[in-house]
Amino acid sequence: MLQPLIDGQWASIYRFDLDLQYQADYYEIYEMSNHYVSTDPQSVFMNNLLVARLALGRRIGLFNRALSVHDEREGTQKARTGRCGQTAPRASG
Repeated sequence: MLQPLIDGQWASIYRFDLDLQYQADYYEIYEMSNHYVSTDPQSVFMNNLLVARLALGRRIGLFNRALSVHDEREGTQKARTGRCGQTAPRASG
């Protein structure tokens, strides 16, 4: 069981087991599901901005405009980011 410590409490994220995995399972399950998760119009990944970054002693996450910083010493801080423009400025040159 993978559990990060968030605000003084352990949160379960992943569970691992020792079941035997076959090579065919990797392609059929992981490759196919990866394709559908990343291309389906209803997928959370197609309709939202998701960013994650690990740093020493902290995890930083962005889900759309919700920013979360989980620091092992300072706890969790949450904030909303500002709005971005519809178009990005072009680089000159």
